[in-house]
Amino acid sequence: MIVNPPARPIALLQRYKRLWRSLCWLINLLKASRKANLMPHSLKTEQFMQKASRDLLNILNVRVELHGKIPEDLNGLLIVANHVSWLDILAMVSVQPMQFIAKQEIQSWPLLGKVVAGVGTVFINRSQRKDTAKINSVVSEQLKQGQTVAFFPESRTSDGKGLRSFKGALFQAAIDSNSTVLPIALRYFNADGKRSSHAAFIDGVSLPKSLWMVLSEEETVIRIDFTHTLSSSTSDVQEPVTRFKLKQQAQQQVADLVLDDRDLTRLSEWNYL
Repeated sequence: MIVNPPARPIALLQRYKRLWRSLCWLINLLKASRKANLMPHSLKTEQFMQKASRDLLNILNVRVELHGKIPEDLNGLLIVANHVSWLDILAMVSVQPMQFIAKQEIQSWPLLGKVVAGVGTVFINRSQRKDTAKINSVVSEQLKQGQTVAFFPESRTSDGKGLRSFKGALFQAAIDSNSTVLPIALRYFNADGKRSSHAAFIDGVSLPKSLWMVLSEEETVIRIDFTHTLSSSTSDVQEPVTRFKLKQQAQQQVADLVLDDRDLTRLSEWNYL
């Protein structure tokens, strides 16, 4: 997969200023989190991490646009999204505090690792299939308690212009907790409003290189489209709800949006829902 170069690259000095501000953000985040004695899943922690995410997006000049029919209450929903970049989590947390199911490697990432751990992320070892049942049990309890939980069913990132096949194992948590599934689509645009993979964190692209690509772009726009919610309750449908069926429905709804390659201006002229 080819990562697009910046559409409007900014001056080198400005890039280094953004990098310096990002490092200061990380240092201040670490200091503030220790001082505040934050506890996972608490309202104080959620608000803290939401503000921290918004601050870093602002430093990187990343704008988040919301489209579609947004539920009045996102609490207790299992949110599933396509996975493009390390920016995905920041963008989603900036909209709504939520817990994530994420691969263990993310814990060691600079900048993002602290944010992900701070919001009470459930980390999964992808090489251990036995982890799935345990994770589903934990997530099911979180959903029953009204917490918002999100994961990326592709299990790995793409260039953002296509969609990998969804994996259905973690959809079981929605069925076990009788929770609603909300598929959302993430699309990235450059400063010219064109679809772009400059922020994609894909094979062959290191995290420092990916960060530099974002730092180099005049503006990054992340469009989040909310699709139709999916019921996991067997009482709402004639046929039994399975994780495979939920996976198929979610993948189709996300694919319909991700595979639409129109630029940002033309998308704004048409309403999906």
